[in-house]
Amino acid sequence: MNFWRRFKFFAVGLTLGTLVVYVIFGSRDLTSWTPQGRVLITIKQAEFKASDKAECQIACIGLERDSISKILIKGADVDFKNSETQKKPCPIYDITIADAQLHYKLEMCERDSLVNLLSIDKVGIECDC
Repeated sequence: MNFWRRFKFFAVGLTLGTLVVYVIFGSRDLTSWTPQGRVLITIKQAEFKASDKAECQIACIGLERDSISKILIKGADVDFKNSETQKKPCPIYDITIADAQLHYKLEMCERDSLVNLLSIDKVGIECDC
């Protein structure tokens, strides 16, 4: 069997295998197993509360309180360098959203299924809170 004949068999097998994998796993969200994905999923499922400072900042920036948790899910990036992930019992995460130019600091207590918004900042807006 020459090289080109073996290559054709390989290409056909690779193509069929790729199609089978795409059909079986095509609709899955494959980012949910990453640390960032797990943090964002936990935020989405937990009860959401805001501190007094965060409530003042929300009013200053002009955001609606109901839209904050929705904004957090779309386009959010967890900054693990500035987060306190080892803090017990509730780690603190820094989350940035580049599109909206927002920076969140969240305390996430998985045991209580509670996410506490500690602060929120928007680029170009200074709040006296």
